[in-house]
Amino acid sequence: MKFVRSCLRLISYLFGLAAALFLLGVGVLGLSTGDEIRFDLVPGVAPESMPMTLIGLSVSWWVALKFRMFGMRKIGNLLFLFWNVLVASLLLCALVRPSYSFVNTEHFCDVTTLFGVSLLALAGSWSSMRTARRFTGV
Repeated sequence: MKFVRSCLRLISYLFGLAAALFLLGVGVLGLSTGDEIRFDLVPGVAPESMPMTLIGLSVSWWVALKFRMFGMRKIGNLLFLFWNVLVASLLLCALVRPSYSFVNTEHFCDVTTLFGVSLLALAGSWSSMRTARRFTGV
């Protein structure tokens, strides 16, 4: 069981790193071009404020990592859990929202696979919280 928790935590870190770098890259690219960008996976955000929203999402993962690595594990674990819930809910929203359209079945399979991996990352951040809680006696 310890091996499974460790693998889930590793998936959580790797998925978070990949998603944070991707969001940071898209946000910086949108800011550097000065054009309005449309990122349909994040609903309810105006295209002119989308680059800063994506950069903010990315920075929130880095802040959670900093808290986790430098002594504030409870806050870091909680931020990781919230971040993974946010990413999983955004991907679920894309899957079930009628206004979001998929280009082809391959695109649908890609988003479904990403959603599955985000659920694994969510399980990893949840197990990280439960492990920390058990060891600290809280």
